[in-house]
Amino acid sequence: MKYLICIVISTLTFSLWGQNSYRQYLQKNSSDLRKSFPQLDLKNQKIIGFAAIHGSAKTEEAEHILLTELIKNHQLKYYFPETDYATALYFQKFIDTGDTILLKKLIYEYGSRVPQEGTVETYQKWLKIQPIFKQHNVQVLGIDKVISYKYSVIALHDEIKHISGTSYSDSLQSLIQNPNTNWMTYFDSRTKKILKSFVADYEQNQIVYQNQISDTSKFNFIIKNLKATWTKGGREQRIYDNYLHLLPQLELENQMAFVRFGVFHIMKSRINNYASFFTRLIENKVYTSSQMVSIQCFLTKSKVLWDAQFDTEGNYKGYSKRAGIGTSDHIFEHYKGIKNLKHTRISDLTFFNLDHDHSPYSIPSELDLVKSKKLLYRKRWMPDASKSTLDYLDYAILISKSKANTPIEEIHTP
Repeated sequence: MKYLICIVISTLTFSLWGQNSYRQYLQKNSSDLRKSFPQLDLKNQKIIGFAAIHGSAKTEEAEHILLTELIKNHQLKYYFPETDYATALYFQKFIDTGDTILLKKLIYEYGSRVPQEGTVETYQKWLKIQPIFKQHNVQVLGIDKVISYKYSVIALHDEIKHISGTSYSDSLQSLIQNPNTNWMTYFDSRTKKILKSFVADYEQNQIVYQNQISDTSKFNFIIKNLKATWTKGGREQRIYDNYLHLLPQLELENQMAFVRFGVFHIMKSRINNYASFFTRLIENKVYTSSQMVSIQCFLTKSKVLWDAQFDTEGNYKGYSKRAGIGTSDHIFEHYKGIKNLKHTRISDLTFFNLDHDHSPYSIPSELDLVKSKKLLYRKRWMPDASKSTLDYLDYAILISKSKANTPIEEIHTP
């Protein structure tokens, strides 16, 4: 019995010592994101990744603060939201024109990929960043796999609508004008059949088309991304391939880019032995890990949009939200070590530098803020046990007491 008590006491003592070392470090390396912008080492960085669990309102506020300061102080050049190439072209059109009607329609399509962010809060963020993006000539780009055909079709039609002698311009226009068009790529719909016929005609008659198209490189890239939806293929590989396609054209290696994606995509080492977008860039020696920055947001005492609800005819009915479960700060699912962030937070948007001198986050196998702890069911989020936290991410933001996002349907129906 004595030995058992000694083991328990030793375990608790070691655990408390470990927590104290983390908390002492975090207290010295934290800042209030609203009051003082953190000192980031960005001299040689090429790409900054920003991610969070989808659906919480203050995430958009945190991103807006980061974008504004990075543009002012570091000449940020490119912005990659979590969307495809063609849809991003029209987000860029919004930046150029300030057209809010277009923006509302874009937010609906953005929600096709990330339902929890087709929201009022996302719309408001774009309104806020539009002036500074335009002033500093920040370009919006998309590299995600196509999930909604809508803006790919619009972009293609804008280029070929003046070409005579083809019926395919009319077929694309009919898709655009029909309010009941099914744009989703995962259905074997009439839309997909029309697009396959159009692409086949284009490939057989490229000379006829290309003599009339203003930007054949852009046009062909949209075609390539359409075709990628007709066969099974990993989303992560498509994101990576699209980035590589744009890399030499835009000299991305010589400019700083900001990527807003989900948590997995900006991890700098493998999860479940599967390579994220960032990991692929590192493993294929496009960039070194030190040239990439990974910033992850963590939620506590916050709510997330869970889903928007529609009737059988597609009419919007309302939405649901969740707290605890779904935010990764709950007894049944939480990040290892999140309590250390909670213990040392100084505001509802607290920024932590995990990669400073003598950081405990450099200890192999600890994996605080990466390892997901789940009770009562099997773990699905498995980082490499030989790695440290800093092999995965560099900075953390703890978001506290955030309300859930609100579906864009609550304010507008196009």
